[in-house]
Amino acid sequence: MLSKQEFNPFIKSSQNSNEDAYVIDLSAFMQDDLNNYNLVLSCDFISPVCDDAYMYGKIAAANALSDIYAMGARVFSCMNLISFNEEFSNDVLAQIIQGLNDKSKEANAILSGGHSVKGSDILAGLSVNGICKKDKHLSNNSAKYNDVLIATKKLGTSTNILANKADLLNAQDLNYTLNQMQQLNSFLPSVEINACTDITGFGLIGHLSEMLNDDISIELDSSSLEFLPSVMEFAKIGLISANAYCNKEQISVKIKSFIDDDILLYAPETSGGLIFSVNEKDVNKCLDELNKANFNAFAFAKINKKQDFDIFIY
Repeated sequence: MLSKQEFNPFIKSSQNSNEDAYVIDLSAFMQDDLNNYNLVLSCDFISPVCDDAYMYGKIAAANALSDIYAMGARVFSCMNLISFNEEFSNDVLAQIIQGLNDKSKEANAILSGGHSVKGSDILAGLSVNGICKKDKHLSNNSAKYNDVLIATKKLGTSTNILANKADLLNAQDLNYTLNQMQQLNSFLPSVEINACTDITGFGLIGHLSEMLNDDISIELDSSSLEFLPSVMEFAKIGLISANAYCNKEQISVKIKSFIDDDILLYAPETSGGLIFSVNEKDVNKCLDELNKANFNAFAFAKINKKQDFDIFIY
């Protein structure tokens, strides 16, 4: 075994034999009436984003866990998903698994095994189970007129990862980027949240397009966006993920851009932050709570009544 799991009292099936599945005593874990809750399910995995196998495992876990947090849910169990190239040593695999496990434990999740395969590419992530109060989950397309959109993490992860692969990113900015990526999106502010999503593979504009509904348009103030260190310098020399161009081509909503170059807004954001849609009266309180919780939060867009275009970029 490359990773030995700690005994967990909520797992009722054998933990010292090769069972095909785990049995979890959910009512004991929740210590509440399960009739009050709904189940939330998701899974995700990513390719390596850095040379540090342990950090990669943590980022892969944080990225997968984010989908549960974006629903306003609580994580209760995780299973590792891994594809591993055997040209690398078992020590590298062990470090990836340790990163996945440590980040899952930080999320207070029950670790319940997983599945691994041999592959030409390395991939790592999680299958995640969560719980939320019945009819209290957050949706991504329920923003309201006079809401303001708040992001919890700075943008530009894919650009800095590309720069690092090209040996252009200095150690300080790399550490800043990786530490933000491995940060869990587990904090929910106390204000009423009308809609929520996370910013991941489809980029900022792609995920904003998922927040639209028949009653609203989004007005984005590009001058309010905050980017990771060095991102803008690298973007100016064209160091932008090819997936940014694919994302822009595939988005079907009507977008009116008033800025010269908006391609960075379509770039993937591996393990990016959440976007909260909150009423404008709650913005300052929301930002204060997020920043006290060590998030680099910023307000960047306004929800208006439906107009001729779905998203305006100023």
